[in-house]
Amino acid sequence: MGDILNTAARLQEYAKRADLDFVASGDCLERLALPPEVTAAPCGALLLRGKEAPVAAYALARSASSTTRPS
Repeated sequence: MGDILNTAARLQEYAKRADLDFVASGDCLERLALPPEVTAAPCGALLLRGKEAPVAAYALARSASSTTRPS
């Protein structure tokens, strides 16, 4: 579980530096079904501190045409 938390923390750091609301790994997105109003844009393969191999990352955002709000 430590590796998962480390990766999440590094992706959060990247999101802050890149001024993104949310960044998810490719591994995470493979296991999720995104709602239609959420888009995933590739950030590339990131070299994260503490990881030996690059991590595919995606910026998640609500599409501009979406007016749906979370409950």
